Amino acid sequence: MALRDPVHVLFIPSVVLPGRLGKLKTSSVEKAVIQDILRKRKDKQDGLPLYFGLIPSLSGNLALKPGMVGTYARFISYTREIDDDGYEISFSAEKRMIIEKKAPSSTAFAMAYIRLHDDPIESIDNVIKIMERKDVSPAVINYVHNKLNRNDMVIERIADTLNLSFEDKLEILEALSLSERLSKFANLLEKYAPDEPFKGPIPRKSVMTMSIMKPFQQALNGTKTIRFVSPFGDNSQRDAELAEKINAAKMPPAVHKAAMEEYARLQSMSNHSGEYSVMRNYLDTLVALPWSNSSLDEIDINKAKEELDRDHYGMAKIKRRILEYLAVRQLKRSQLKGPILCFVGPPGVGKTSIGRSIASILGRKFHRICLGGVADASDIRGCRRTYVGSMPGRIISALKQCGTNNPVILLDEVDKMSDGKLHGSPLAALLEVLDPEQNSQFSDHYIGLPFDLSQVIFVATANSTLTIPSTLKDRMEVLELSGYTEEEKYHIAKDFIIPKLLIDHGLDTEQVIVPEETIRFVVTAYSREAGVRTLERKLAALFRDAALKVASFSSTETPFPLLIDEETVKAVLGGPGYQKSADRQWTEGRIPGVVVGLAYTGMGGEILPIEATKLVPGSGKLILTGRLGKVISESAKIALDWFKNALPKYQIYEDLRETDVHIHLPSGAVSKEGPSAGIALATALVSLFSGLAPLPNLALTGELTLQGHVLPVGGLKDKLAAAHRAGITKVILPKKCEMKSMEDLPQHLLDSMEIILVEHMSEVIEYAFNGAVTDNRTLTSKL
Repeated sequence: MALRDPVHVLFIPSVVLPGRLGKLKTSSVEKAVIQDILRKRKDKQDGLPLYFGLIPSLSGNLALKPGMVGTYARFISYTREIDDDGYEISFSAEKRMIIEKKAPSSTAFAMAYIRLHDDPIESIDNVIKIMERKDVSPAVINYVHNKLNRNDMVIERIADTLNLSFEDKLEILEALSLSERLSKFANLLEKYAPDEPFKGPIPRKSVMTMSIMKPFQQALNGTKTIRFVSPFGDNSQRDAELAEKINAAKMPPAVHKAAMEEYARLQSMSNHSGEYSVMRNYLDTLVALPWSNSSLDEIDINKAKEELDRDHYGMAKIKRRILEYLAVRQLKRSQLKGPILCFVGPPGVGKTSIGRSIASILGRKFHRICLGGVADASDIRGCRRTYVGSMPGRIISALKQCGTNNPVILLDEVDKMSDGKLHGSPLAALLEVLDPEQNSQFSDHYIGLPFDLSQVIFVATANSTLTIPSTLKDRMEVLELSGYTEEEKYHIAKDFIIPKLLIDHGLDTEQVIVPEETIRFVVTAYSREAGVRTLERKLAALFRDAALKVASFSSTETPFPLLIDEETVKAVLGGPGYQKSADRQWTEGRIPGVVVGLAYTGMGGEILPIEATKLVPGSGKLILTGRLGKVISESAKIALDWFKNALPKYQIYEDLRETDVHIHLPSGAVSKEGPSAGIALATALVSLFSGLAPLPNLALTGELTLQGHVLPVGGLKDKLAAAHRAGITKVILPKKCEMKSMEDLPQHLLDSMEIILVEHMSEVIEYAFNGAVTDNRTLTSKL
């Protein structure tokens, strides 16, 4: 029966050893019998004796053949049940056995006919004479003479105290005659006996540890005691291979020197000490790191441009930055430090996939590290070796997995790391990793030696830079990815998503047809997010329905091609999730005090309806509702103060000391923040107190100052895309945005609406009310 044990141990007769009983593969009769015996042993009941046939093998997969010599072991005790499929047991290796012939095997374990070999009894005196001829230390001879008072299995007992290799133990086991066994034993004594005077009851190369010295002495006297075996067996060969690996790792001189010093310490340790395994794991990690192994860059600018255009739609600014790096890399033959890029944008716009494309273009390895929720600095820089279970950080582990020192490492969701107040900030730990001037000497706490990260291309992704510390943001080149417009989503669905889904669902264009009108309908009615993940899920649902219909047709029917039209979409996906009519109540309502602003969120752009009303009588209070943040609340106060100062310029008669103003932003469950609603809030106040509604299909965005100046804002592409989806045809923007952001806007957005650029609030009022409210009149008002 097989033993499920990771150690290849050769069991010599007369030795008591622990083992683990392997899982039986079926619920056979043999399994039931064995489990019954184990249960009785556990309950200290009498049961039938249980024997194991043990055949030594280093491979663990050895076919039974006639003539094989093994050990006949008897079950002693049930220790504990490890899990549902294993038992910890102890057994005694009693006699040698010889396989006569194979027997029909059951599904539970291999079967064979065996012959037990009765070992001859050799006297202690004969063994001592052999030891004297071999000039064995008198201390060892006295120990053998005094302690071994039994004549049976003397050679096996002494051999088991020596740290024999597998091959040497196998020679002792397979020596069936006494003369042959004595001869082999004499040679082994000469090979393994200690050279220095014997100072205690345990030989120098014994596999026993000091903590079990006394039980070991009792075992030599015949007491049935569990015999512990080294989990590594003979380590000399493994240690020699480790030295060769250290020399072949091409480490820097300082690292190689430190590794050899640690290796020298390892050689002086007992392989049973806890520090041995720690040191061994450390050296294995050192030799596995790619100190000098680099990927050769395959740079072809034209091919890279074609691959980027094939895999990604739009992203002109991002693609140009990648091509610029490739061009410099191609012209500069010497090593060039890897760029540290940070892609910021809504979910689903392709931040992760663009990082994978960079690795593909350069022919480098790619590794993704998700940092969302990381709250411990040791995740980045590793744990020191003094801790139990210590290991390298994620950066060093990524290099170990890639096998090269210049991969493309994607640091995903870098804005969602915790501040780590309890275990150190992981954001602070990234400062050294992402600093081109420092990361050439990056030191992981586990390794404790410098590793050069300057050739690694780091690509970070984030949905927002608000939670990224300024010191970390300063070390990265931030590139913003805006959300997709409806036109861009249409092209992405047509050229990228649908061909991919056809292949994934086992369909082709001869079986399924998706007209242009259907694609646009799905984009506008079922996908309003900035990215394309929801769009892909909706289209996948349509293709699953088509696959079901195709698979259901009989061979005589010819239903192809299937047409997916709007009715099919509604039947599969249900009613439209978004309708433009829901936005028209704000854009076409023509109600005084109601204005449409534009907002940018981590999910893309949205229209921001604003309602203002006055409460009379009142006390001059400003009431704000709609889950507004601190900054947008301050913008509302600034808008009201500007309006009070501007009242003399407009034909408005109102005593604000006796009027409360209530401003509400719908979707009260959604938090709102930022200064970009300033001019929209001021326009709502002018509309409320003048009694005039602003122009229909008009939206505004811009920060307002107390002097009425309009300051630039960000997220213009996403805001204009949201305005376009809502049917907005006129948008008022700060004029200072013209040079900063207007050049990056898609042309189809600029062509679909009228963009009005302003510098002062008076211009906003002029355009918003089409000249109906002007500032050329001097009026009085009670303030």
